[in-house]
Amino acid sequence: MQNKIGERLKKLRSDSGLSQAKLGAILGIPQQTYDKWEQYKSQPDADMLIRLSLYFDVTLDYLIGATNNMYHNEHNEHNDTVATVNGNNNNFGIIGGKNNRVSIKK
Repeated sequence: MQNKIGERLKKLRSDSGLSQAKLGAILGIPQQTYDKWEQYKSQPDADMLIRLSLYFDVTLDYLIGATNNMYHNEHNEHNDTVATVNGNNNNFGIIGGKNNRVSIKK
């Protein structure tokens, strides 16, 4: 799998009409940090990838380049983004969407 995070973030940001500075402010990070992601100089951590996925309403798999499908095939009843995080023998579903509602289901 080729690293496509920077390319995908740039497209999503551009399609949303946001500058790097504006998106950085929304995410609470410096513009320079965001720029490094688009320039392939660094990558967002897992927590930030989830936040970006929720903000742009796309799958984590799309962001990291594992698929070209931007959206989940199945949305829940509220058309929210659903991501599953596995760790320590626990599965957590993170549900959120453009309306900035985020809930965690175990």
